[in-house]
Amino acid sequence: MTCIPTHPYVIVCASKSEPALTKVASSLKLKNIRFKEFREPDIGNQLTAIATEPVYGEQREFFKKYQLWRGK
Repeated sequence: MTCIPTHPYVIVCASKSEPALTKVASSLKLKNIRFKEFREPDIGNQLTAIATEPVYGEQREFFKKYQLWRGK
C-alpha cells in the first residue's frame, strides 16, 4: 500500500511561448497528470497558463526539469 502525504505540492512553472506551453500540456497528458488550460479570448484564445491537479510522490518527478520560481 502506498502512503500518500496529506499535503500536496504546489508547483508553478513558466513557459517562453504558447507552443512550448502546449508541449508541456501534451507531456502532462502522457504522464496522466490532470490539468486545466487557461486561454485568453482577447488575444485569439491563446493558451496562456495551465494548472495541474495536486501532485504527490512520483508525479513530482515530471517537474524536476523546470527551474523553480525565485520571486523578487
